[in-house]
Amino acid sequence: MALTYPKKYEKDIDLKTWNRDINLANAKPQDLNGFLLYRMAHYKDSEYDDTALWEYIREDFVRWTKEI
Repeated sequence: MALTYPKKYEKDIDLKTWNRDINLANAKPQDLNGFLLYRMAHYKDSEYDDTALWEYIREDFVRWTKEI
């Protein structure tokens, strides 16, 4: 099942990058918002337990820096 974005955030995200990896070097705020919202929806829809959820979160955000 494809995850959909919350309609109330439609203007805050780039619909072209929904459910896609983003280039962190030149990401716009809408790209980052979409990435975060997609991951939150994915985690909520998953059946990960505490340990598995922590591992997936770490993997998803491994390339992020403090500046991002």
